[in-house]
Amino acid sequence: MISVSHVTMIWGVLTIGSLLTGCTATQQRASISTAPASDKIPDWQEEFARATEIYKNGEPERAAETARTAVAMAEAVIDPDSPDLIKPLLAASSFLMQAGDMDGANELAGRAHVFSKRGLETALEREATTLKFLGALSTASGRFDEAVEINNRAVQLSELAAGPDHPETAKHLGNLASVEVARGNNTRAREIFERAIAIWNAQASAHPTYAAGAMMDLAMLDADEGQPDRAVDRFRDGLALQEAAFGERDPRLQNSLRRFALLLRRFDRTSEAEAVESRFVQDSN
Repeated sequence: MISVSHVTMIWGVLTIGSLLTGCTATQQRASISTAPASDKIPDWQEEFARATEIYKNGEPERAAETARTAVAMAEAVIDPDSPDLIKPLLAASSFLMQAGDMDGANELAGRAHVFSKRGLETALEREATTLKFLGALSTASGRFDEAVEINNRAVQLSELAAGPDHPETAKHLGNLASVEVARGNNTRAREIFERAIAIWNAQASAHPTYAAGAMMDLAMLDADEGQPDRAVDRFRDGLALQEAAFGERDPRLQNSLRRFALLLRRFDRTSEAEAVESRFVQDSN
């Protein structure tokens, strides 16, 4: 059994009836008897109401066993991947904690935390994706300071949701770096591009749009800094990713080929540029 000094803390953290339905155990039973059949409280919730009454009668160990039965009943009817299991898991955890079964309580609370964390990660990923589009619109409209703020937030959310070295985070980093280029912050852009590329290089396969885009954009920074060989080699690496993923007539590849030809001509590598230009798909109109 737990010490008396912990009772207030426990009931401050968790009240079984209100956790499950927002009402007391007595109110739960009243609602069961008066609710229409279609609104009948689930059997597992009714079992928790019974556990509450048992606990109030001074039998915490038997209440904990009843709560275990209740959570098993909930798991039998609720999708195993559903966050709807959080409440019954926490309710059962509370009963076990009050009966002194700390290991059992911790196991159930830990399972509930997995569900809540998963829900948080999903929400963060959704917000980061939304910000990605808002950032793109701000960039296209020339509102670069605003775009940096938005893309910075997208990176932060992705780091929390997926992790700092996850491909999703690398996508947002590439977007942020592109805006920094537009603002003329080339040193900062290079740092961000290099971090994104390092993430992509650690993957089994790199994304033909995001990874290749980061490589090509960083190649243009190399060119601006007077490093033609490194610029050409880096751009060619990005182009190779797209060539493996896209068809020859794909507009994304064609756009990259045109950028590459311009880069080559910028450094008077005429024969190489002509070889690339020979792959251009001519507009039939």
